[in-house]
Amino acid sequence: MKGCESCVVATIEAPYQVFQDRAFPDRRVVYRPFVLPRPMDRSYLRVVIEYKRRRFRKAYTGYVMTAFPVENKRKGDILLWSQFS
Repeated sequence: MKGCESCVVATIEAPYQVFQDRAFPDRRVVYRPFVLPRPMDRSYLRVVIEYKRRRFRKAYTGYVMTAFPVENKRKGDILLWSQFS
């Protein structure tokens, strides 16, 4: 995924769907289709973001853990938000 940082940023800024990871409640999984360059342009970009609570504050900070292309969304994750709902 080297060189696709702009695709990751675009996915976070304008996601297609946002899920909560079924095994890790502090992680969000963001999907966006058709954002990657060829030959992966028909795939979803899956971005996993982990949120940690900041010390002495009520705010959270998010970190991108990983990003990679997938053909299908993972089953079992909890849908939090969809662009078309």
